[in-house]
Amino acid sequence: MREETLREANTVLVNHRYSLDLAGKFGGGTMSSSDGQRFPVRGKSLTGRDMVIHGGRVLSTYTHVSDQWSTYGTKQIVPTAREGHYTLDELLGNATDLPITEHATDTHGATLVNFGLFDLVGKALTPRIRDLGKITMLRVEAPGLTNARYPHAGPLLADLWNEDLISECYPDLLRMAGSLKFGEATASLIVGKWSAASRQNTLAAALKEWGRMRRTIHVVQGPGKVEICPHSSGL
Repeated sequence: MREETLREANTVLVNHRYSLDLAGKFGGGTMSSSDGQRFPVRGKSLTGRDMVIHGGRVLSTYTHVSDQWSTYGTKQIVPTAREGHYTLDELLGNATDLPITEHATDTHGATLVNFGLFDLVGKALTPRIRDLGKITMLRVEAPGLTNARYPHAGPLLADLWNEDLISECYPDLLRMAGSLKFGEATASLIVGKWSAASRQNTLAAALKEWGRMRRTIHVVQGPGKVEICPHSSGL
């Protein structure tokens, strides 16, 4: 039993489940969600860490489940690492027949970098966000025009969309998305790198600005109205 053979066997099972009529009653296989679980462990472990909150050494398992209740991806990660860095990995590495286009997480996955990268690779991130009222949303025109056009929502659109920054970095954003889709780099590496980048990094700022735009659209549309940006490289 090896990791690659276990993954291949799991793919066969997920594909068979996807072909069953009964599975289609739960969902079309187009949406999935992910979350982490921690398990106590003894002895030596490469990914195990001692955590006071759990009373000892634990392992962290990050699992991706489709809307048909099939588990198509599982990754062991260090418990102290941020789970949101690994959200996109299993979607891009998905070898099953599931046509997943939308993915949900809790607040841990709702980072600006994730919002931006998901859209750039043709996926939709639709997380459940804690403290939704504290999120700053974007506008595309002067405050007076925005407030006149949207008298109730206008004051919530507090920041101006930086279109010049996106125009300047758009080719590099597309190259980054291409590297992810063709497996030249892992999403967890890219997400971790750009999440930690300083504000002076122009490309990181552009990616987060794109993410702010996609987060704004997600918030104002509400559930059930997901639309991938027509400028996404995934379309």
